[in-house]
Amino acid sequence: MAGSILSLPRDQLITITVGELLDIINQVVAEATLDLKDEVAQLRASIDQQNEKIAAMEATQDTQGENEVNLLRIINDLREKQPEPTKKVKDHVEELYKLMAEEKNHWFSIAEIAFALKISKETARNLKAAILEDDRFEMGCAKSSLGMRGNKGVVIKIKQFIK
Repeated sequence: MAGSILSLPRDQLITITVGELLDIINQVVAEATLDLKDEVAQLRASIDQQNEKIAAMEATQDTQGENEVNLLRIINDLREKQPEPTKKVKDHVEELYKLMAEEKNHWFSIAEIAFALKISKETARNLKAAILEDDRFEMGCAKSSLGMRGNKGVVIKIKQFIK
């Protein structure tokens, strides 16, 4: 029937029943909405996938937040649990201060600290944390001499000598 209608002139009158007209309209509407229904179904599936991804990302973000809080707690616990310097360490720090103040030396390197206190360089390196906890000292870098680039090394300074 469709092939015969297309061959008729555009101004040709035809007679069809209301039922036939409704069938034609329903068929056209059904074909037009079929593609839309498929597209809506695909969009809903895509939305469901996106919602699953968002939920997974939120769960990951929550886990990362919890991990960050746990790491901060661990760091704070470690900071709080630092052992008090021993009497020997405190004595070395006090002796270093007296030597530097007497000599009015502005800074000592780790090697110079070891030499002045008659201890090993390793022991002097281990004193560094205790020295820096003492408010009278500050750590810095000695500038190299003879026009060389960079820093000579880490030095311990007495704050009263820093200008």
